[in-house]
Amino acid sequence: MDHDNLQKDFLEYAKGLYTSFNLHVPDAGISFHWRGVDGKAEDLDVGLDENAEFTLEGPKDVWMRIIKGELNFMDAVQKKLITIK
Repeated sequence: MDHDNLQKDFLEYAKGLYTSFNLHVPDAGISFHWRGVDGKAEDLDVGLDENAEFTLEGPKDVWMRIIKGELNFMDAVQKKLITIK
């Protein structure tokens, strides 16, 4: 897998994306937030931002499967293993 090309493809696709996110893993006590600025993550910080536009939430085991490449993020969302609010 060519990660440099994936990065370039993503940045081209996400160009003009300006939004804010929370990621919450309740069973592990993990939460952080960031802003997406023209497709790039900025202002990453711990905790939940009550003004974030989106919150991605799911259990640690599901996030670990996504990180390891064992589970596709969109499949996890469609199967309601990860919620987007």
